[in-house]
Amino acid sequence: PDTPSPGSYVRYIYNRVILECAQVRAAAVSALTKFAVRVEALQPNIVVLLKRCADDDDDEVRDRAAASLRLLTGGDMGPAKLAVSGRLPVGPRTLSRALRE
Repeated sequence: PDTPSPGSYVRYIYNRVILECAQVRAAAVSALTKFAVRVEALQPNIVVLLKRCADDDDDEVRDRAAASLRLLTGGDMGPAKLAVSGRLPVGPRTLSRALRE
């Protein structure tokens, strides 16, 4: 997403959705979601691509596409940015302690 022309990478990633096995397609959906969150100008086009992914034969691909669409079209980008950042809002110890209680 931090390249001069991220749109060309989106096209390449979407080609993986069309041409590859289910595991690669699911990873491509996640990558497209990250691009949509980080490059807001590409978001409308990526939403269209994710809608196509929602009709995939594989459950994992469909589930990731549905979750991504919900994050991206929900209006508030805060949860979407948190979801793709890979960071938890709490530390692992605090989370572990809360899960035990």
